[in-house]
Amino acid sequence: MSNSQLPSPDGSPQRAGFPAFAGHPQTFELRRQEACHTGRFASLGTDSYPALKEHAATILHPEELAYFVPLPAERRRISYLLGRYAAKRALQPGLGNPAFADIRIAPGIFQNPVVCFPMSDPWQVSITHSEAMVCAVAFPAVHPMALDIESIDPERVATMASQCVEAELAEAARLGLEAPAAATLLWTAKEALSKTLHTGLTCPFALFEIQSLERIGECECRGLYKNLAQYRFHSWICGDSVLTLVLPKRTEIVFELGRPSLPASGPRRGEEPQNSAGGKG
Repeated sequence: MSNSQLPSPDGSPQRAGFPAFAGHPQTFELRRQEACHTGRFASLGTDSYPALKEHAATILHPEELAYFVPLPAERRRISYLLGRYAAKRALQPGLGNPAFADIRIAPGIFQNPVVCFPMSDPWQVSITHSEAMVCAVAFPAVHPMALDIESIDPERVATMASQCVEAELAEAARLGLEAPAAATLLWTAKEALSKTLHTGLTCPFALFEIQSLERIGECECRGLYKNLAQYRFHSWICGDSVLTLVLPKRTEIVFELGRPSLPASGPRRGEEPQNSAGGKG
């Protein structure tokens, strides 16, 4: 199915009235020795909100809409609507292209998203957002994974670094990562693992200590955990953001485009665009 033929949030063929950025989620394969699964990744910029809020009643399940409408904080309204939109865009092909409003994504006890939709082969999602963008990944429930994205913000380096041990920071520095990017990458690796385990931030980050870290090319890193050796992570430094995916150690993830594609967010004020993990281009 081509991009122009993608269903709209109401399940009908894509038509005028829904924003053009409603487009095609990226497909990836989760390759294991015993099986191969397919998942999808979707992302969009937070600047999409003004257009998408006009379609909130078509995007959200009635119970989601009842929660969304009275939300007083604009920031929460943006993250909620765009998060549900991205998650359902990623889920829709695997569920047979239903209307978005027929899919409910309920909050779990620890606020992990739970897909509520009649399906013989259950799917789940992971949702993440930063100031500039929202991302979601949809995957078969038999294969745990999660993601996290953070902006590289020098003002948050101290907070993020406080959740790392010296060995982790030294390993990142050895790979040539600058301090802001290094702290952000390590943080996302730990938060994404907490989402995979459905503990959220209720679990001490010390449990998620990183054992090893290696760099692949200019903007991709991957690593293993000290205490949870059955998991590993892939991180991509994309401009002024770091995106990390966590998955089982023995799974190979292969994106149809080679890597996740994020919407352009632009450099922060006073900075040159950063094109690689090691510095500014």
